[in-house]
Amino acid sequence: MKSFDFAPLNVPGPTKIPLTEPFWQAAANGELHMQYCECCQSYVFYPREICPCCWSDQLTWRQVTGQATIKTYTTIWKPGQPGWSAVTPYTVGIIQLDEGPSMLALLLLEPEQLEVGRAVCFKTINIGGQLMPAFTIPEDNHHDK
Repeated sequence: MKSFDFAPLNVPGPTKIPLTEPFWQAAANGELHMQYCECCQSYVFYPREICPCCWSDQLTWRQVTGQATIKTYTTIWKPGQPGWSAVTPYTVGIIQLDEGPSMLALLLLEPEQLEVGRAVCFKTINIGGQLMPAFTIPEDNHHDK
């Protein structure tokens, strides 16, 4: 099994602003939180001031399950930021959370495990000294495929 060691990387971290701080704080605590519209009961991602479904500003933060499926993915062979060269190739994908929203995320899977529609689950990973969201195979499915 490939070791996914991103801790020593010297890469820029995310831009944090007051609107996104709850997301990054949750990740630092090993949790995945999304905005939730109290008006239309929809989960929202990426963080924003108003709901993209109903235009309400009644958005709160809630923890989500972190259960998701892979919608699409790509393997990065030549990173756009030189600090990532030490871990190439690596894979990123668009995952769809069970709660509805999709997000771009690092995928911690072996090449033979990559498959559109595959179930994945949230996991934090240390990237350059900061805990960041990533997705991997659920514990009960590690021996599939």
